[in-house]
Amino acid sequence: MPASKTDLIDYYPSGWPEEIHERVYVEWYYEDNPSIIVRLDGTMGDTQYTVTPITGINNSGEEFVTRPISNLT
Repeated sequence: MPASKTDLIDYYPSGWPEEIHERVYVEWYYEDNPSIIVRLDGTMGDTQYTVTPITGINNSGEEFVTRPISNLT
């Protein structure tokens, strides 16, 4: 498992490259299908995070979100 370059997690699964957009906004996308994304968003405040699994993107650029998990600390 690769080590994360963020302070948010230690490791992430192989085959899921890490994209760091901000210190508290990170995405991991599935290498075999880049439209499958796991997004960790901590922009709503200190120690508050939302994890959003995205299972695809349609032709209009809209993301298919499957039940985000909010208020994680």
